[in-house]
Amino acid sequence: MTRRSRPAVEVRKSPRQSRAVDLVEAILEAATRIIREDGLAGLTTNRVAELAGVGIGSLYEYFPGKEAIVVALARRRLAADTAHVAAVIEAALADRTTSPVRPVVRALIALHRQDPALRRVVMGLHVASGLAGEHTGPAAEIDRQLAARPDPRLGGGLTSIAGFTLTRAVLGAVRAAFLERPELLSDPAFEDELVRLAAACLDRPAG
Repeated sequence: MTRRSRPAVEVRKSPRQSRAVDLVEAILEAATRIIREDGLAGLTTNRVAELAGVGIGSLYEYFPGKEAIVVALARRRLAADTAHVAAVIEAALADRTTSPVRPVVRALIALHRQDPALRRVVMGLHVASGLAGEHTGPAAEIDRQLAARPDPRLGGGLTSIAGFTLTRAVLGAVRAAFLERPELLSDPAFEDELVRLAAACLDRPAG
């Protein structure tokens, strides 16, 4: 039996001129709208091209298929998530009046409450395409900022292992809630539990 090849998920080229950037943006926005309305089953390259108002040849100039469009959407979402987390951490560390833990926890929860149906589809295909390693962006940004800016409210600076354990525990719980019990993302008690978890990790003695 012939094994089916995995669909190509990398863009064929990056847009450089403003007209090309606008074309790719129209394709991504059209795909977003279709996924929101009809899920992945309703997504076809012909339908995306029609809704975006571009020729199918122009679409294929940048995307080899619908999977590549979805992966591009996932990567754009992950980049936005990482940038948002970076901004929240910077603001939280700059505010000396309160602990930075809750704002970061709240931001991670809020990200997973945004457009959950779209997130579930694009992230699911992104992982299924063998790109799960790219999902480390937000957690890695937390690691980077905490390492670069030791804070006495965080025990004077976490070790790399302690920071890794803490961020993955919190983010893992948020992602599990997103997949298994999405109602928790709107429950203040869930945020409180994650803050307590983080506080317990930060307050424990070393060794």
